[in-house]
Amino acid sequence: MIFIAKHVKNQPKLSKETVEAIEKARERIKKGKYVTEEEVKKRLGF
Repeated sequence: MIFIAKHVKNQPKLSKETVEAIEKARERIKKGKYVTEEEVKKRLGF
């Protein structure tokens, strides 16, 4: 994901909004604000 965000700035193939969304997601992950696959499965009843 880091490669994508940095690469897109130099050779944009994604919209600016998409790049911003990726950067915001990276910040949330750094802060520990994410849901694991196991937690999602529990929430969805799988």
